[in-house]
Amino acid sequence: MSIEDSIRTLVSEAISVSLPVVVARQVENILTERRDKESAQKGLLNVREAAQFLGVEPRTIWRWARDDESFPVRMAGSELRFDEAELKDWTRLCAERTRGTRELQRGQKKPQPQAT
Repeated sequence: MSIEDSIRTLVSEAISVSLPVVVARQVENILTERRDKESAQKGLLNVREAAQFLGVEPRTIWRWARDDESFPVRMAGSELRFDEAELKDWTRLCAERTRGTRELQRGQKKPQPQAT
């Protein structure tokens, strides 16, 4: 809800209901939204924490989030957030892809035909 919509709602309710009740409702709504947002972000890593977890620079996290569609990123408003378990799975997947590529390059593994 935009600020203008909030103001319109506040004014219309103030006309039909006493102002303290309207203000109390609005404050309760704002606190509930903030509490929900905080609980949704709880347990998620920010860019700096994700970089530390993966042993890379924060700019690398930003690049992966922008360029790699398989990178597990979540948006919390305009902020990037990362689930630790999803990052572990992603690194495991990347390691498997890299291992397969290296085996192909060394001739240890024959490419599988693509199903058509």
